[in-house]
Order: sequence, then C-alpha cells, then structure tokens
Amino acid sequence: MLCNQKRGQIALFIIIAILIVVAVALVFIFKPKFLGFGLGDARVRLEGQIEPIKTAVSECSEEVAMNAVKVLGLNSGYYSASYLDKIEYGGFSIPVVLKKENSVRINYLPSLTDIEQNFVVYMENQGFDELDTCLNDFSFAKRVVNVNPNKENRKIAFEIRENSLVIIYDWNIIISATVDGKELPINVKPRSTTINGIPFHQMYKFASEAVNTEAQQIRFEGLVFDNYLRNFGFGLRDVDITKQNYPTSEQTVYILKSKTENPIYFNFAINHE
Repeated sequence: MLCNQKRGQIALFIIIAILIVVAVALVFIFKPKFLGFGLGDARVRLEGQIEPIKTAVSECSEEVAMNAVKVLGLNSGYYSASYLDKIEYGGFSIPVVLKKENSVRINYLPSLTDIEQNFVVYMENQGFDELDTCLNDFSFAKRVVNVNPNKENRKIAFEIRENSLVIIYDWNIIISATVDGKELPINVKPRSTTINGIPFHQMYKFASEAVNTEAQQIRFEGLVFDNYLRNFGFGLRDVDITKQNYPTSEQTVYILKSKTENPIYFNFAINHE
C-alpha cells in the first residue's frame, strides 16, 4: 500500500514537472504577443506601410506643386510680387518686370534659380500646410503603425526642367511598432516626384527672350517676334500667347496659358516709357 502511494506521488510530481515545462515553453513562445508585436509581425507591418506613405507623399506633392506653379506663374515667377508695378488686364494683376528708372531699363524678371527658390518660399509660407492637409496626418498608416512625420526637419527643393517639374525631399518620416515593449523604428524617405507635360520652362524662356530683347531697346514685336516663334515655336505648341499693348502703346502685357487639362499661366508686362 505504501509502495503504491509513493508511486502515485512520483507520477504526480512527473505530471506537474511536465506541465511546468510546457507552461514555460508556452510563455517563451507567446511572450512577444503579450508584450507587443512579434519581431517578424512588426517588420511586416512596418514594411507594408513604406510604399503607401511614399505614394501618398508623392501624390500630395504633385497637387501642392501645381498650386505653387500657378501662384508663381501669375506673379512672373515670384511667390509675391507686391513691390513691382502692376497692370490690371483681363482679370489679372500683371507684374511689370521691365521698366525705366532714371533713364536706365531695369529687368526684374527672376532667373530660373530664383523661381525655384520662390517655390521653397511658397512651401514655407503655405505649401507645407497644404501638404499636411492632403496627407491628413498619415491617418491611413497610423491605423497600423506609429508615425512621426518629423515635420520640423523636412526640407524641399524644386527643379524646373525642359518639360517637367521635379520635387525633391530631404525628409525622414519615422514609423515604428512595439516589440517586447520597445519601439522598432524605420525611416521612410519620400521619393522625388516628377510632373511631366508641364511647359513652364518654355513659357519662362519666352518671357526671358522678350524681356532681354526689350532691355536692349529692341521692340519684341513684328519680325523679331515672328522670328522667335519660327525658330522656337515648337516648344510653345502647348501654350496660348496673348500679347496686347495696354493701357497705352507704351506698355505691353503678355499672358501665356498652357493648353493642359489643368492650365497654368506665366504673365508679365513691359513698360517701354
């Protein structure tokens, strides 16, 4: 009888030991699930948000860049041309980019580099707010991972190319997930965004030729105007050009409008007096 009791106790101890071993093993197996995402699960979740975030930034950047180009084009390449004289014509307030001051012709038309810098000014003043509104604070990604937009450290550049516009970011968007109670972060770098089929460069070249010709006291009209269109008109095939002496024969306003679905303008005026 005593022997049977001992055997029963030993069997019970063995069963308890087996249960303890199984319990410990289960704790180690499922521990990441109790404390957060497992490492593999976290990486899958994080990597699954990289491309959607890049795509969202790219699409919103295109929208904001088009807003910026419209503002710059209406202001002869400036974010704000408040210090320039204006001619009111056709519903537009057109900056005068060439005029005489103390008998000297002064050219106020910005360079392409200046215009690219004015795009940055646009972004700093209103463009980043438009971008953040479009992205909706990355709410689509925050349903899956943590997102730190790192807005205070983002920088942007803008390039005007032959028939396109390029937006370039220096920006690390930090996404993270919890693993064993700690944050696993990944940096997401937005890709450059190219908007094709935008004739802004050609519109600017036309404006530059007109202003530089007039600065040499040669009227950009008649044969001079016709020769330019004959030689370089192909680049302006997607642009409508309105040229009008207004309000007198000593002032000329130019309105360049793209024939694209979402038209942009490049307006400028010249005062010959």
